[in-house]
Amino acid sequence: MGGEYDATNVVSSPVVTAVTRIAEDHVKFLGYTIEKIAWHKAGIFKPRCPAISSPQNENVAKVLEQRANEKNVTLLFVEPDSSLQVTRFQKENCSLAKAVAQTWISLREPERLTNLTKFIDLGIEKFDWPGRYQQIEEGNHRWFLDGAHNKSGLPTAVSWFAEMTESQR
Repeated sequence: MGGEYDATNVVSSPVVTAVTRIAEDHVKFLGYTIEKIAWHKAGIFKPRCPAISSPQNENVAKVLEQRANEKNVTLLFVEPDSSLQVTRFQKENCSLAKAVAQTWISLREPERLTNLTKFIDLGIEKFDWPGRYQQIEEGNHRWFLDGAHNKSGLPTAVSWFAEMTESQR
């Protein structure tokens, strides 16, 4: 779940924090509106620690910006990096991961940033996330697997499936 009261929110002084696209998920714990969910998710922000976010809808962005101001946090919204060699469905999260890695390196080992950026891109290109936009071929059968688990993720999974099978229709 992540956020203000989550058990994973135990690092008091992280180097950088991140928020993926916020959707209606875990509503029993985080709230029944997207704004309440955003408030909880922004609980990961720590004073004087940069925060990076995927693109958000306007209401969510406002909540994140407000919480960042309250916590003395610099907040950056990262757009999908079109140069990444991943499917269009993975560009958003991979762009966020790249920005987090680059921020961490620039704060901890700035002299290595130029050399390591190419390895970040290579890692993104080569990573495998079973169950996310995954295809498995077994004999004459092809299986399409995706762990979409909320109402905002399902349309993306359906679009991916449609794109992957378009030539077979």
